[in-house]
Amino acid sequence: LGQDVLTAREIEARALTELGLSRVSVSTLTTLFEEARYSDHPVGPRERSRAVENLNEVRRELGA
Repeated sequence: LGQDVLTAREIEARALTELGLSRVSVSTLTTLFEEARYSDHPVGPRERSRAVENLNEVRRELGA
């Protein structure tokens, strides 16, 4: 399956099982994505900062 047909939670599960990434960083990113994508309220700088922090952690785990 291509990633364009996977849900955010399915991508999260693959990141955890196939890449061995930490649950905290990946889960936080998934939750923030879902909030930004599906909520009616705008997300602000605090959420963006948390997303960047967790993305940087994932990148460190991948050795990028």
